[in-house]
Amino acid sequence: MTAVIVIGGGFTGAAVAIALSRRAQTPLDIAVIEPRVEVGRGVAYSATDRDHRINAPAANHCLTADDAEGFDRWLRQTGRVERDPEMAAADGSLFPRRSELGAYACLTFDQHTARNPSGSRLRHIRSRAMSLAQNGEQFHVRLENGEALIGDLAVITTSNEGPRPPAPFATDLSSDPRFLVDPWDTVRLKEIKRDGRVMLLGAGLTAADVAASILRERPHARVDVISRTGIRPTSRPAVTEPMTQTLWERLDSRPSLFEKLHGRHETVLGILRALRKDIATRTEKGMPWQPAFDDLRESARMVWMGLPFAERRRFQRHLRRQYDACRFRYPPQTKAILDSAEQSGRLRFHAGSVTAAEATPSGIHVTWRDRVSSEIQSVAIDQVINCIGLASRPDASDNPLLRAALHDGFCRVAPLGIGLDVDEACRAIGADGRATRCLFVVGPLSFATFGYCLGVPFIIDQIARALPEMFEALP
Repeated sequence: MTAVIVIGGGFTGAAVAIALSRRAQTPLDIAVIEPRVEVGRGVAYSATDRDHRINAPAANHCLTADDAEGFDRWLRQTGRVERDPEMAAADGSLFPRRSELGAYACLTFDQHTARNPSGSRLRHIRSRAMSLAQNGEQFHVRLENGEALIGDLAVITTSNEGPRPPAPFATDLSSDPRFLVDPWDTVRLKEIKRDGRVMLLGAGLTAADVAASILRERPHARVDVISRTGIRPTSRPAVTEPMTQTLWERLDSRPSLFEKLHGRHETVLGILRALRKDIATRTEKGMPWQPAFDDLRESARMVWMGLPFAERRRFQRHLRRQYDACRFRYPPQTKAILDSAEQSGRLRFHAGSVTAAEATPSGIHVTWRDRVSSEIQSVAIDQVINCIGLASRPDASDNPLLRAALHDGFCRVAPLGIGLDVDEACRAIGADGRATRCLFVVGPLSFATFGYCLGVPFIIDQIARALPEMFEALP
């Protein structure tokens, strides 16, 4: 039986294994290497907090493009909406807890393990991949216990690495119990003082989740959120406009939606001007701006791949934060919690840079410079939580598999400095500049080639595009 090794069993790994088992013409032996108890959850969907919700409607989340409404239907048919009535937004869209999507992914993987269209064998290898070795057309993946798996095809689906302490906390403070480098450490989060003052570094959706948890459970706590630009995620429109095409049709549009409206642009400035024009047109008519941005978001793959490298680098340097703020929108339930706390003075947002941090008996003394006024401020904080995000350079990773793959030349860091270098078919490009026929990289690590591959619909779309090449690579 032809063997496939999927390295990483979070959401992306589960989706790859499921897609292969559904589309294969002959049975495959599919091994998913994942140290967690369950396949399908990963970091994002292992969250257990009741206020940590997905930030797009459930109807946009699925595990297979041929059953795009499966997750939304499962939520409604299994009584989960009744058990969590806050899940439903004003327009009827569902924003369930992230743990629900993890449960759905795990269940779907287990169902395909028991039975799948191709009769393939799906296995969860509960271990950690340590290194790769190639013998002819096959890959040998060494596990943490010293055993090895042999596969005709290997697919790396691991995400970016865990968060690292930013300067100036990358000192002895990194081990101080009052500084939390991992915002998903639920045990440490529970130890925060009920009436303490907390500072969150970073203002994205991770900070929103952490703030919502602290504010709900500690009615006397105060939270300061500081980021260099002060840019926060945007809000969703109160009512979603009906679309004439499904999301999957929009993602598959050729030419892309944005190119249909504006033609092909090869500069970031040209794209920005076209987007601003679309937004201004809608605003003048009293319409929400978000659909104009969505046309670009759902065209991101084609638009990005049409940009020269210098323009991609320019976007990364100057516009990535603004783009992410428009792309990553607050779930309406989270937005309501934050708005209420901000109005009461318990939650404050600041634009500035932390210049110094010192551990003292009374707390962590944080000094920061205001972005607008350049005024220096110093505050004593009971708990500082790092919400800046995941590390993006695989050459600085703690993941032994990535370190080994880079060292041995099977992979190389993408020229943009983010993730791994892959070709348009998701095949890994090695140190010699050539794509490896039977080694693929899918998901966030392929960001530099495709521009955006973090959200669930974009990952599923990427997998669907890569499948023909994966099957072509099989013996």
